[in-house]
Amino acid sequence: MFGTILISTFICMIIWFVPQLLSPNSVNASLPWLFVGVVGNFLMISLLVYLGLPALVGPLGGFQFLWLPLLINFGASMIIWAVKNDSRDDDINVHVIGTYASGIALVLLFLIVSVIGMSTTWGNGNAQAMANFLPITVETEEMAVSNDAPASYPDTDPAHIVMVEISVARFKGSLAMGQGGQNLGAIYQPGDYTLQNINKHLYWIAPIVYQNVWSNLSNQTSPGMIVVDAENPDTDAFLKMEHPLRYFPGAYFGQYLQRYLYTHGYSNFKLVDPTLEVDDDWQPHYTVDISTYQRGLYGIAVQGILVINSETGEITSYTLADRPTWVDRVLPISAIDQNIDDYATYHTSTWPRFLNLSGRGVEMRADDTTPIAYSTVEGSPVYQYIITSGSTTDHSSTGVVLVDSNRYEAKRYPIRGMAVGSKVTEAFLNAPENKKNNYPITPPVLYKIFGRLTWVATYITSSDQQAQYAMIGFLDAYNVNATNVVMAATKEEALNNYQLWLANRPSNTGDPSQEAQGISLTGQIAIIVSEVQNGYTTYYFTIEGKDTIFSVTPTDATGEIRFTVSGDKVSFTYLDLGNGKGAIKTFDNLGFPPH
Repeated sequence: MFGTILISTFICMIIWFVPQLLSPNSVNASLPWLFVGVVGNFLMISLLVYLGLPALVGPLGGFQFLWLPLLINFGASMIIWAVKNDSRDDDINVHVIGTYASGIALVLLFLIVSVIGMSTTWGNGNAQAMANFLPITVETEEMAVSNDAPASYPDTDPAHIVMVEISVARFKGSLAMGQGGQNLGAIYQPGDYTLQNINKHLYWIAPIVYQNVWSNLSNQTSPGMIVVDAENPDTDAFLKMEHPLRYFPGAYFGQYLQRYLYTHGYSNFKLVDPTLEVDDDWQPHYTVDISTYQRGLYGIAVQGILVINSETGEITSYTLADRPTWVDRVLPISAIDQNIDDYATYHTSTWPRFLNLSGRGVEMRADDTTPIAYSTVEGSPVYQYIITSGSTTDHSSTGVVLVDSNRYEAKRYPIRGMAVGSKVTEAFLNAPENKKNNYPITPPVLYKIFGRLTWVATYITSSDQQAQYAMIGFLDAYNVNATNVVMAATKEEALNNYQLWLANRPSNTGDPSQEAQGISLTGQIAIIVSEVQNGYTTYYFTIEGKDTIFSVTPTDATGEIRFTVSGDKVSFTYLDLGNGKGAIKTFDNLGFPPH
């Protein structure tokens, strides 16, 4: 950082002072102002570098940030010139020349940056290059007549559907901060929440950060972090304070994470997307992308990842390929959003967009938000993009792009004609069972459940700071209608009812119970009970020697459950829903004659 300050000060003084040497009458007067200029610029640039942390990367080596010191020099010279002119001071030429020099340098810098920007982003060739910066493999699999999901589209593990939306997580976290009698809220506040996979379970994690600079001055560390179970809405949030945090984005001065990295050898990169990541031993780390520009001064190209022990400050550098397996995601969502926008706009159309009045070949994202979807907890999560036509009259999908969150790899699936955007949201909001309470919903996420593309959204009691989980809803992506929303208070009940709805839907061309793989089990019924909810009878039973509670709403594949009693030997397949619960897919009472 000190080298950047010295070089920047030298450049500014060369621009301000050297032209004055061309005027012999102003040399003697310039010497005192040279001293003032050096000291003033050194202090000013020190402050700007300390606060702004300019990345020394790009076609100008990062020194395009000098526009601000040059502008300040120009303004200061103008003010002093005006004052000296009124007093008819002899060294007025110093400030006249300094003003001209700073102004000309500022204009030249602006022109250079503009030329770089236009030469690297304008034109059809640049647009096509940007559209293909993120490699996207297009699946060529033909869609089934029934509009079932492509076989290659990743199946969703129902055990790890996110049930707790971020606003609910924030409310739970605020309650946890106020418990325990420590009065943490007087000094600290929750930071940003991040969805994490820790030991194959999904949590929302947020650092406990300082309320203000005075809190930082009186406390050298944060006590730890807030943990909210993302899969189980019935679990309270709790605090993890075994590992205090010292370096994080919400800190000040030398504890500010990006400044800590900048002063420890990483000033030659853009330091992007600091994210709290917790390993499987609950040790908190921060990950930060070390990045350059994608083209010229445009976009973000991640070159590697830094993993920082937030407690000790230890920094470890990795490539994208050799990152630790417990790191959930590396690529910043904002950068991938831009890549997808460029791809959608120009991969089959020409630059510039505003001249393409017909919108031919232009696509766009259907939603402003980017869901993070976990198909399983064994692999990387994906960023999910629903692509639609750029035409304002088309409100259906033209494809779905899933981007690996840890490497520049993406797949586009040929999923066309699916309702997207506001149509999906309105269907959930207008579901008959939501008429009474009018619960708001979380942004719907597309999953593959029982072999069907399915929109999933959770209902919350409010959208303010006291949001709580209310219900979960499932909606067949190719039958988007309010009356087709299947919603229930628990995931298990909603899945059972959704499976029953799929089995009996008018357009059904196959048995949904056969379309998703399940776990096979044979055993003896220990306990079996039933209850009627929303017009459906649901059976719950346990198997001797197993702790899992299995549930099923009878379909053709599970009808024998109606005649099953304790002690019967049965064979079945089920989906593991987590938390000791399983949803039955197929069921066979072995005491019945084969059929």
